[in-house]
Order: sequence, then structure tokens, then C-alpha cells
Amino acid sequence: MDAEVIVVGAGFSGACAAYVLGKQGVDVLALDRHEVFPNIFRAEKLEVKQAEALARLGLLNYRRPLAGPIGNTINYVSGKASDFDTLNQFGINYADTVNSFRDALREHAKFVRAKVSDIKLGDDIQSVVTEGKTYTCRLVVLATGGSDVLLKKVGISRKTDNTLNSLSFAFDIRPKNSTSFPFNGFNYFLSDHSNGVDYATIFRVGETMRVNVFTQWRLPTSKLNSFKSNPERAMEKYFPDLLAQIGPYQSASKVQAFPTNFYRLKGIEKPGIVVIGDDYQSVSPTTGSGLDKVTTDVERLCSTYIPAWLQTPKMETDKIATFYRDSHKRAVDNMSLGRWVSYRDMHRGFWGKQFSRVELKIKHLLGLW
Repeated sequence: MDAEVIVVGAGFSGACAAYVLGKQGVDVLALDRHEVFPNIFRAEKLEVKQAEALARLGLLNYRRPLAGPIGNTINYVSGKASDFDTLNQFGINYADTVNSFRDALREHAKFVRAKVSDIKLGDDIQSVVTEGKTYTCRLVVLATGGSDVLLKKVGISRKTDNTLNSLSFAFDIRPKNSTSFPFNGFNYFLSDHSNGVDYATIFRVGETMRVNVFTQWRLPTSKLNSFKSNPERAMEKYFPDLLAQIGPYQSASKVQAFPTNFYRLKGIEKPGIVVIGDDYQSVSPTTGSGLDKVTTDVERLCSTYIPAWLQTPKMETDKIATFYRDSHKRAVDNMSLGRWVSYRDMHRGFWGKQFSRVELKIKHLLGLW
């Protein structure tokens, strides 16, 4: 075989998994179609528990940029501003962080640029088919960041909920009348949710001040192009007190947007393959829980399950199923989903919220969520 474990996809979750397994002495091969991870908008802030998890995995010091915690932050709620210290909350550049994780994994595992076109499964040996070669292994870890192409190849499908949607934006800003802002972080929370907007957060990433705006908008919407073409005007519309709070500013980069809708996998238990991160269940960036899911999946799978699985023959379905039943994993997945539902319901009226409660109970009883 070419490796004991092949990780398909070397984004945040895949790179973390390959690093952790390789450091333990597992023979790992990571495959990804990009030699260098592209500059896309994904998670840009590490929360306290996420930073602690990365520290346990040995990866916290590989994040980029290597700056200290965000520190002093202003919360603006219902016309009132208050200060607090974010402790170990870090701003990150997602693409730079993933590429740094890739550099780290190369010290303990193999990395090959390759586009995977098919995966063939069995109880003993798995085959990963690329354009130039077929690689074999005992176990495949699928971590492509949300693509369902390979999932369909192995007979795994998604259950979706079209009422759970989000559209998030990110861009850089700089002050007009000074060299820096008088804060490291600023959160603007809305009391009026009639526009479908959740909140905005501004935070330092190295020498850059980054803006994230989170909404429950669903594509297609004309609001997308309006926001991207003139973010200053959009911010004034949805966050009317922002200018008075942080002073004159201007955008300093293009606006990146990221739409999401909810899905969770079904028919997931297959021999020889395990699915993690956003491939298993989508997450709304509004919730700030995406990296909770990723770090939990990696920590539980790579520190507990895979080392034990490799000690015995075969990778049959019963063995793989133990990971999906893990109580820690399930708790974090359900926490992330629950937060998304809560944000959606903030934009509903009284009767909409009552319907949501009944709907949730029915879905839990039927095993749909």
C-alpha cells in the first residue's frame, strides 16, 4: 500500500488530521488539488476553546499571523458600548494558516498535489483514484471542505434544511484620519433583525483590521452585489451607529462572500472511509462554531479512534461507525446546529418561533436532526 491512511483534502481539517496522525508515526499521505491553498473566506477568528484544542494538537504556533490575542474589545449593544478582554481569541488569515499547517504536516507525512476523481472502498484496502495514479491505503479520511462529488461516488448523500441559510461577508478597513483604530476588536450587535442581519465584528489580524458581517440572507439576493460593490454604504445602512463609534474609515480590500445552507450526511457508515469537518455537516459562520467542529473531529478521530483501528485487521463498517457515535463529536455537531437555529429564529416573529420549537421536536423524534 502507498500509506496506512490517505487524507483527501488538505484544508484546515485535512491538514490538521494529517499532521496529528503523522506525528504519531502513522504512515500518512495527504492529497489536495491545490499546491498552495487559495485565498478564500472561511473562519478568520480562533475562539478560546478552539485555540486550546489547536494547542493540544500541537498546531497553535503554526497559525498565521503569529500575533498575540485580540485583547481589548468593545461590544456595542442597543446604543451602549462596553469594554471586555477577549483573552485567548486570535484573528487569523485562513489561507495562510492552512498553508502553514501544510508546511508542518510535511515534517511528518507526505503531501502530493493531485485531483481525486474516485474512491473505491473495501473492508481491507481502499483505492483513491487521481488523474495520474491510483493510491492504496487501509483508511481514507475525507476532508474536502464541503464538496459532495466524492461523497456521491461512495454512496453517501446529504439531508438538507432549506430554512437554514446564511450569507457572510469579509473585507479589510483602514481609518481615514489616523494610522490605527483605538481598539483591537469591535462587535456591533443589532436589536432590530428585520433586515435579516445578525451582527458585525471587527478585529485585528496582524497589521490588518478585518470586518466580518453575518446575515441570514438566502441566495439569490440583490443584496449580495450591493454589499460587494459599496460596503461602506451597506454598513451605514445596516449598522447606522458604526461611524460614530469607530470614526471615519474606508474599505481596503475587495469584499469576499460565503453562502451556506444546512446539510448533514446520511448513509454515512461505509467501510474504509471516515468523513470529517464541513464534509460531514455544514456550519453557519454566524455561530462561530466551525472550528469547534473541526478540532473536535480531528482530536477524537486522530487521537482516539484511528490509532486503535490500525491495531486490528480490516476497516469494516462497524469499526467506522464508532466515530460517528462519539458523544463528544455529536454534542459539538448539535451545538453548532442549535446555534444556527437560534440565529434563524431571531429573525422570525412570535408564531414563527413557536412553529420552530414544534418543528425541532418533530425532527428530533423522527431522527431527522
